[in-house]
Amino acid sequence: MHRFLYVLLFLLFICGCDKKCLVERAVVDIDVRRSDGVELYLVTNYIKDVHERDRYFLTSIKDRLVHLCELDSVITSYSISFYDNTSCSRDYAERYFELKNVESLYERCGRDYLGSFLYKRLEENSSVWYLAYPNEINDTIFCK
Repeated sequence: MHRFLYVLLFLLFICGCDKKCLVERAVVDIDVRRSDGVELYLVTNYIKDVHERDRYFLTSIKDRLVHLCELDSVITSYSISFYDNTSCSRDYAERYFELKNVESLYERCGRDYLGSFLYKRLEENSSVWYLAYPNEINDTIFCK
């Protein structure tokens, strides 16, 4: 009887633990001909609340965004998308370069879409990037 209670308590403890949200970069595609860049992240154990999740995503990638300042000046937009880490999104990420001109990840795995950010280079000052989407969040990156 005691063994059963210990096992039950152990299982309750494990189920009650918060799982850590993991944001993993799966694809980086910089295309000078299209004047854009794309990053794709796969997320495990994502936060359910959309606004909290967007803030978490932006915070988790913010340190990596300094590379926008190092991009060729012809790159004028940079999109960053987040998808639930499922077999569909993983397969697409692994085959991204052969599939990107055939269908988008959203077309193939739309149910896994969690959110995205779109940064644009300021036309008047190419050393400034601003967050164009989503509109509810303000962010600007000033390059040196």
